Amino acid sequence: MKHSYFINYFLILVVSLSFSCISQKTENENRPTLDRQACIAIANLQKEVMLMHDSIMPSISHLVQIKAAVKIKLQEGNISDEHQLKELRTVFNSLDGAEEAMMTWMRNYKTNYEGMRDEEIRSYLLRQKQQIYQVGEKIGESMKKAKVVLASSN
Repeated sequence: MKHSYFINYFLILVVSLSFSCISQKTENENRPTLDRQACIAIANLQKEVMLMHDSIMPSISHLVQIKAAVKIKLQEGNISDEHQLKELRTVFNSLDGAEEAMMTWMRNYKTNYEGMRDEEIRSYLLRQKQQIYQVGEKIGESMKKAKVVLASSN
C-alpha cells in the first residue's frame, strides 16, 4: 500500500514537471520557461531527490518499531537507574524528531515549479536533496543510538 503511494507520488511529480516544461512563457520574461536541456537536468535532479527519499523511507517503519520498544520500556516503570531512564527519554525524543523531520519534509516538498526559472528550480531541488540527506542521517543516528540504549537496558 505504502509502495504504491510513493509510486503514485513520483508519477505526479514527473507529470507536474512535464507541465512546467511545456509552459511557454513566464510572467517576468518573454522567453521559454525551461529549455530542453534544463528540463532534462531538472528531471534528473528531481529523480535523484526522490530516489534518496525512497531509499530512506523504508527505514521509517523500522524507526517506528524501535520507538514503540522504547516507549514500552518507559511505560513498564521498572527502570530504577535515573541515568538509564533519561537516556531512554532522550532516544525516544530523538526517534520522534527524526520521524517528524521526514513527515515535515514530505509535506513541504514542492512539485509545482510554475513561475520559477530553471536556476531557481535547480537551486530548490539541490536544497531539497541536502535536506532529505540530513533527514536520513537523523533517522540513522537516532535508530543507532536507540538500539544501543535498548540493549543496555535489558
